[in-house]
Amino acid sequence: MSSKVVYEGWMVRYGRRKIGRSFIHMRYFVLESRLLAYYKRKPQDNQVPIKTMLIDGNCRVEDRGLKTHHGHMVYVLSVYNKKEKYHRITMAAFNIQEALIWKEKIELVIDQHQGSEVANGNRYISFEYKSGMDNGRTASSSDHESQFSAQEDEDDAHPNLLRRTTIGNGPPESIFDWTREIDSDLSNQNINNQAFSRKLWRLLQCQNGLRIFEELLEVEYLPRSCSRAMKAVGVVEASCEEIFELVMSMDGTRFEWDCSFQYGSLVEEVDGHTAILYHRLQLDWFPMVVWPRDLCYVRYWRRNDDGSYVVLFRSREHENCGPQPGYVRAHIESKYNISHQELVPGSLLQRFVDGDDDFRNSRLKLIPSVPKGSWIVRQSVGSTPCLLGKAVDCNYIRGAKYLEIDVDIGSSTVANGVLGLVVGVITTLVVDMAFLVQANTTDELPERLIGAVRASHIELKSAIVPKLEPDAS
Repeated sequence: MSSKVVYEGWMVRYGRRKIGRSFIHMRYFVLESRLLAYYKRKPQDNQVPIKTMLIDGNCRVEDRGLKTHHGHMVYVLSVYNKKEKYHRITMAAFNIQEALIWKEKIELVIDQHQGSEVANGNRYISFEYKSGMDNGRTASSSDHESQFSAQEDEDDAHPNLLRRTTIGNGPPESIFDWTREIDSDLSNQNINNQAFSRKLWRLLQCQNGLRIFEELLEVEYLPRSCSRAMKAVGVVEASCEEIFELVMSMDGTRFEWDCSFQYGSLVEEVDGHTAILYHRLQLDWFPMVVWPRDLCYVRYWRRNDDGSYVVLFRSREHENCGPQPGYVRAHIESKYNISHQELVPGSLLQRFVDGDDDFRNSRLKLIPSVPKGSWIVRQSVGSTPCLLGKAVDCNYIRGAKYLEIDVDIGSSTVANGVLGLVVGVITTLVVDMAFLVQANTTDELPERLIGAVRASHIELKSAIVPKLEPDAS
């Protein structure tokens, strides 16, 4: 009686031979309810697999991170049994989405057998097929990859790891991971030594869908050797994995988002999550007077339990990446935080988005500000928060992935009066508006911004009437 197939498909068989060289082979992997196996081609009839592994509650899945083989990046998983640590299968995928699917499927099978053992008396048993024959054909030397599977699989086994684990002890000492919250018991001296501890930011501008911030420093004079940190925040209609692969790319796909990229190469692969990279910048401004720049930096990445990604960069020296003729070595210290934002069930924002109009009217708050304008306008508008739904009529349109709010300013005599005051001088005004959900209890604190907008020197004559498409319904 055959076992039920849980998942199957082509994956990369990854390993390292005795002489230290890595190898990759395309193999067809099949995950059954108690077995993981791989074949040279998609199995038919009673074809014998190259190698199998019994899956039970003692198995572990290690995330080996990113490996590079002849310019190809692969995301590596290693499946092994903690009672036979040298009996393992190392598999990889060319994209992280597929690697995560396999990891999830294998862990699901492990969960189903958690606490169980296959025993023959008191002796633990596992098994594997090793075949030099494939459908009657004599196998080539590459078919014998299982013969030395323990030696070929890179790195030593980690029998004490938890069932779900990522190999690596975090970023190297040369990179401070400022995405972590600073523990309250750290001394002030340690906090001051961290170059990227908690910062205060000032919004500079919004451009191409990005909010660009500048670090606020408590100094009156900034030496030329120092610079302010910059931060950009934006929303991209793609999965975290798709964005992560673009950020990690060092080939032609990087041009899709990094116009400064000219060339990149791997200097050293420290482990699956840390690498030393060389990067040449494409400078399109003043090429006759500005020397070209290049970078040598360490890159560290991790995937958090919530599915978000953190990628850190920091310049460093390396013996195999010295100064290049005709280039000036630049400095980089940067971070990418890639996360998927969803409404948390039971949160204040979720209750506001999915609530009724009465609840929304009682919670929608506006905080206005006029950083540039006449004294009369600034006094009339003020900066006192107000419940927008109580002051003017609001119409709420809830879609599958959005909530639209139409605000009727003309429904309020007071709002009409302020509008009449500013219309005549609107081209000279800069008005900021922040929108948030009012918190009425301590459990709902702290209040968080839904969003903010700046109206700067508006030209009413440039307004146009949008052409709406007819409703298909």
